[in-house]
Order: sequence, then structure tokens, then C-alpha cells
Amino acid sequence: MRTEKKIAIIIAVILVVFGVGMATVSMVSVAGDFKKVIKNNANYVEKTYDVTEDFDFIDFSISSDDIRFEKSSDNNTHFTCKEAEDIKYVVKVDGKTLKIKQEENNRLYLNFGINNEDTTAVLYLPKDSYEKLSGKTGSGDINLNESFSFSEISLEVGSGDISLSDVKCKFILYAKTSSGDIETKNVTSEGSFSATTGSGNVKLENSNGANVAIKTGSGNVKLKAFDGTSIGITTGSGDVEGTLRSAKQFDAKASSGDVNVTGYGDGGTCTVRTGSGDITLSVLE
Repeated sequence: MRTEKKIAIIIAVILVVFGVGMATVSMVSVAGDFKKVIKNNANYVEKTYDVTEDFDFIDFSISSDDIRFEKSSDNNTHFTCKEAEDIKYVVKVDGKTLKIKQEENNRLYLNFGINNEDTTAVLYLPKDSYEKLSGKTGSGDINLNESFSFSEISLEVGSGDISLSDVKCKFILYAKTSSGDIETKNVTSEGSFSATTGSGNVKLENSNGANVAIKTGSGNVKLKAFDGTSIGITTGSGDVEGTLRSAKQFDAKASSGDVNVTGYGDGGTCTVRTGSGDITLSVLE
């Protein structure tokens, strides 16, 4: 085959591939714009669900909205949210469990486009203590920043953040995000305390647990006046830094990072492992 013909064939193949790529990009762009219009044209209406039955357990499943927990001002339970034609909530008490679920009949609302509407859902609770709080969100944040107490807490988020403050847990506190951050302030667990993120950061302030497990993929771990009887921290490429309230039997190792730990003592154990991150920990005097 002549050289000129070979070159012509190669150029033709490249143009075909380029053309298919451009067509694909255009189709995705058009689909994205179409879905933006659909989502941004959604007519949201504020809805309040009044719960009259008593319950001890709370279980929620939310796809895209944030959820916030607050103290009720009238000794009754209320759930406020924003709903659209194809985005509804189901709120009911089943046995002793309050169940909240977001149902969407049209995924176009949730996965594409930018929506400037604040669709944060708020659960107003009349009691100070409950048995178990469990819940999941897809891309929404979970904000539990009131002085509630629970026997167990289990929270899981896809790309949103988890924020907890002034919360007490008796047995198990479990928080997990795929790409979001986890933050706690004035949070205590008498039992296990677990915080896991994929690429997010973990920030724990004035908090503690008995058996503590903290894990991040590429995020950082920052501790401020934190404590625990047995603390285990693992990061892939993130840094671990901060202060603990009591001296520890430290076992800190970094594959390629620097290690600077002070405050060795008999106040429990603290094991830290990082890949390429640094470890800098000290004990408050």
C-alpha cells in the first residue's frame, strides 16, 4: 500500500473518532441542559408533616436534600420539607419507629443541573433522648447540632457532609461518607466511635469515645482536645494532626511522611498509620 494512501486512511480514522466523540459530547450537553431546565422549573412547595404517635427510633432515607435536626418548641414532632410534583416524602410511625423516606419518580430532578432552591428538610423533635437514630442521604448533608442523646447513631452519606455537635451516644456512634467531610464538636460516645470517609476530611473537637476508629482515603484527620481509651487512625495520603486530652501509648508510623508525636503515657492506646501523610500529635497539658 502506498504511503500516501496509508496516511489518508489514518487521517480518516482519526476524523471519524473525533466526530463520534464530538457527537457524544454534544448529546450529553443537550441532555444536561434539558435536565437543568426540568429541575430548575420544578415548583417546590413547603410541606409540614405533624407526627402525633410516640416513637423511640428514627430511620430516614433521603436522596438529595439536606436534613437538619432541631428541638421542637411545642412538645410535638414536626417534619418540614420541600416537595415537587415528582419528589415526595413519606413520613409515618411504624411500631416505635419514625420512618422518613424521600421518593422520586423523576431522577432528572436529582442528578443534573443546579438548583438554587433551599430544600433542606428539618425534623423537630420534642424529647431529649431516643433509642436509635439511623439514616442515609445520597448527596445531602446531615446536621445534628442539638443536645440530643441516643443509644445508637448510624449515619451514612454519599457525597454530602456529616456535622454533629452537643450529642451523646451510649453504645455505638457510626458516621460514614464517600466524599464528604465529617465534623464533631462536643460529641461523646460511651462505646464505639467510628468516622470513615473516602476523600473527605475528619475533624473531631472536644469529643471522645471508648473504642475509636477513624479512617480516610485521601482526606486529613484533625483532632482538637479529643480522647479515647483505644484510638485507631488510618489514612491513605492525608495528614493526621492535633491534640489529645490524655497521654497515650502511641504506635505511629508513616510510609513516606514525617512522624512527630509527644505525650507518651498510660492513658490508653493510639495507633496511627498513614501512607504519604504526616503525623503530628501532642497531649494537652
